[in-house]
Amino acid sequence: MNIYYSTQNDKTKQWCLIFFNEYFSISCDILVSVLADVLGNLSNNHKVAMDQCMYWMRSTRYKVDFQDLFYNFLIYLIRNSSKSINYKIFINFLEKIPPNENWDKIKTKKIIYACSALRRKITECSNLGSLLNNLISIDDGEPMDIKYYDEVKADMNIISN
Repeated sequence: MNIYYSTQNDKTKQWCLIFFNEYFSISCDILVSVLADVLGNLSNNHKVAMDQCMYWMRSTRYKVDFQDLFYNFLIYLIRNSSKSINYKIFINFLEKIPPNENWDKIKTKKIIYACSALRRKITECSNLGSLLNNLISIDDGEPMDIKYYDEVKADMNIISN
């Protein structure tokens, strides 16, 4: 995908586009798992990449786990918070994924925890507060079990005591 968004060779772009259209029409699972890394490694064309990937995810024959995508983006941002990242690009993408009341409750709690942790790390993204409020609005209000805190901390590469 990095080649697709960074090459100037029209032939290469055309072949990649055909491949991605066919491949992602069947399943977007791999796209969900690598998209944050791909966007983080692009030097330009972020908006084009995000719009194209969102199109692929909405056009696939099978259900895309947008909740996993949301979580993966947050974890990527937390793990790479010391790097020079344009958080606005990632947060704008997350805003295109509306939280859903049918989302898994445990995973929603993990996302809320990760989003809160990210909000403490970065202060320049005011949009993060509205994202967090949207997530809290679909939460059931029950506290998260300690084992899930440990899972999120492990995903964020935080060593717990």
